[in-house]
Amino acid sequence: MSQGYIIGELQEGFSPTNITNPNNFVNLLYYFGMLTISGKYQGRIRLTIPNLAVQEQLYTFLQSVNYPIMAITAQDCSGI
Repeated sequence: MSQGYIIGELQEGFSPTNITNPNNFVNLLYYFGMLTISGKYQGRIRLTIPNLAVQEQLYTFLQSVNYPIMAITAQDCSGI
């Protein structure tokens, strides 16, 4: 998400057993309100973090689970 958005395809539902699938994780973040639709990019849905409060929650969560992108800092997220 270094460009400030992520491209995804939203599904009406998905199995929790497949949550490790990256597209399902994006869906989960969207349905929990952690991502919002901000337009389209090349015919697909563009999703962004809706505000600073959610940005901080997401960053804190990713840090707590040692998500592989931990080389980023809070400042890196400021453009998201």
